[in-house]
Amino acid sequence: MKFTRDYSVTRQAHCQILEMIDAGIQDTRYVLEAALGWMSDDDVEKMAYTNEIFTHYDEDEDDE
Repeated sequence: MKFTRDYSVTRQAHCQILEMIDAGIQDTRYVLEAALGWMSDDDVEKMAYTNEIFTHYDEDEDDE
């Protein structure tokens, strides 16, 4: 899958990494751990809620 279609100028590194994963040059888990390591915990939480990895229901369970 080629990711450069809509992001060729503004997201070059993004597309390159996704293409490397697709080609088997980079490991998905390694890239994920590297990206999460660069993000603050607040950024990770916002990303997780935005992408429905976490849900508000999950947050309510933590309060119990």
